[in-house]
Amino acid sequence: MDRARNAIRALMELSPAEATVERDGREARVPVSEVAVGQTVIVRPGEKIPVDGEVTEGRSGVNQAPITGESMPVDKELGAEVFRGR
Repeated sequence: MDRARNAIRALMELSPAEATVERDGREARVPVSEVAVGQTVIVRPGEKIPVDGEVTEGRSGVNQAPITGESMPVDKELGAEVFRGR
């Protein structure tokens, strides 16, 4: 049980505490807890994904190793699901 708790805790620590969201046509940095369902989150190259979601614009390679064990980045594009902390 302790190993499982520690593994989950380590995964949670990978997630950023803040997200860049689009509000009224502007970008704003907010705590992840304030991101609402349906809100647009902006993730730039090299940044970790702050919340689970779906790609609505752009494309990139995402490191999913902590979740799936895949050693190579996975291509994500329009409509793909992404998971926080990657």
